[in-house]
Amino acid sequence: MNLWAKRAGLLFSAAVLIFLISCEDDSYLLGFKGKTKFKGRYQELVFDGDKSSVFLIDSVFTDQFTLSASPVDPGTYRYMIGNYFDPDFGTVSAHFYAQFLPNNGLTELSKTYFNRDNENINTIVLDSTTVQLMLDYYAYGPEVTIDEVVNVYSLIKDSRDSLNFYDRYINSTTLAYDPILIGRLGIKKFSRAYSGSSKFRPIDLTPIKFELQTDLGEGSRDTIMLQGKLDEEFAFRIFNWIATKGDTALVYDSLIAVFRKEFPGLAFIPTKTSRIIGVNPLNGFSRFTFHYHTPSKDSVTTSLYFTPLPYVFSSGFTSITTSRSGDLSGISVPQERFFPASGERYVQDGAGVITELDMSDFYNFIDTLEDIVINSAEITMDVKAFPSGMSPVPSMYGVIMKLDGNKLVALDSTVEEDFDKMTEFVGNVYTDLSNFGIATELSAASPFKLTYDNSSMQYKGFATLFFQRMFDNKDKPELNIEHIAFYPATATTLKVLYENNNTGYPVLKGGTGNSVNRAIIKPSGIKLKLYYTVPNKPNLE
Repeated sequence: MNLWAKRAGLLFSAAVLIFLISCEDDSYLLGFKGKTKFKGRYQELVFDGDKSSVFLIDSVFTDQFTLSASPVDPGTYRYMIGNYFDPDFGTVSAHFYAQFLPNNGLTELSKTYFNRDNENINTIVLDSTTVQLMLDYYAYGPEVTIDEVVNVYSLIKDSRDSLNFYDRYINSTTLAYDPILIGRLGIKKFSRAYSGSSKFRPIDLTPIKFELQTDLGEGSRDTIMLQGKLDEEFAFRIFNWIATKGDTALVYDSLIAVFRKEFPGLAFIPTKTSRIIGVNPLNGFSRFTFHYHTPSKDSVTTSLYFTPLPYVFSSGFTSITTSRSGDLSGISVPQERFFPASGERYVQDGAGVITELDMSDFYNFIDTLEDIVINSAEITMDVKAFPSGMSPVPSMYGVIMKLDGNKLVALDSTVEEDFDKMTEFVGNVYTDLSNFGIATELSAASPFKLTYDNSSMQYKGFATLFFQRMFDNKDKPELNIEHIAFYPATATTLKVLYENNNTGYPVLKGGTGNSVNRAIIKPSGIKLKLYYTVPNKPNLE
């Protein structure tokens, strides 16, 4: 058959089909009669006035306790140090504490032995001790250059607050340290060595002012670290203890436990006020190193590490303080709803500033409807312009909360009503039953996330099934969701937002407060956009 014949046949078939359909009175459309089978509609809810608020959480975990999945994300284990002034949030400061411990791996080669040659300890001479900390290219604040100088102090021996790997530490925790300065670290730059070598060679060992080139790939970046020498007397006390114990001083668990108690760690305190920068304790260049010589060897080193992962188990955390000003100067009581005078809403990582939405208007809207299918439920937040170097939180997670008196608290699975909500939504909207975190409509294993879009300067995210289930349960007030809070999603697990229940354990598990990024949401800039369908059901009478 030629092309013209094929087209003629197709046209004839189409004409017959149209005739048959018209004779069937349009009931072929999903079995419903009538000209309009479904009515597609749109509803927009704005969370302004008392329909949204800002509140503080009293605790954000900033320790290195939680292990991330492989491959390890260094950002999960970041220490932060520095200060900067935020015109909207006030002064933000960060310093950290960390232990220095030997590698005690499974193999003999990985263990940190000392004096394997059994030299007479009286012939071993300590030349110097250095501390260096690799930066991880996180920097936050208005300045584009890094010229940080860090003061180093020794934590106080036998203090109640001494570091323990199995303890948890939060953003407001501080530890006692000896006020005598034992070292000072400055920014040092290393570059990839020439001739294709994978080694590093120092370019400049004096403190410098350096601009972080965060747009470069890792292979082409210069290596930037904080580096400096420690006080000779302080360093010798540690070195002498190790030398006296012999070659296995840093190997046996019993001796390492004594070492931890004798030398509890260091406090790293910033002196500059331009930016907050990130330190990567996982990097092998982040270490505490003794440089010495023996009668048989001119140059020997023994290194201790700040690594929180096996097989070092060093403990440490970042302490973050803020001095609020402007719109947030009145926010002080944790968990209490706060309504900034400007109408703007705020989020800040590390310091526990959260924005929450009151769901009452959603219920007022759906109470007028008998039956709908929600095709799309999107939450958007319009972000206010921000200064250079102070980009918004990259993304936020949503979590369910409730009012207890005048405070917003996490749901508690030991409370019957909260437990009923958990079982009602299990497998559909929670990423982890103990977290009450909302999931995406695509997978119960993926958290509901609002992601920042730089082109539109908005946070955007969908939770269609979650809002559909809220509609389905609208006539069951005991299952109503009162509030949804949004907090920074910078860690691999949910960040801490907890109230202790009567068992003493947090209802909500925590991750790591490992940045100080923040965001300001414009007045009336938070919207729930609902696209839904109202079925035109046939009259069965």
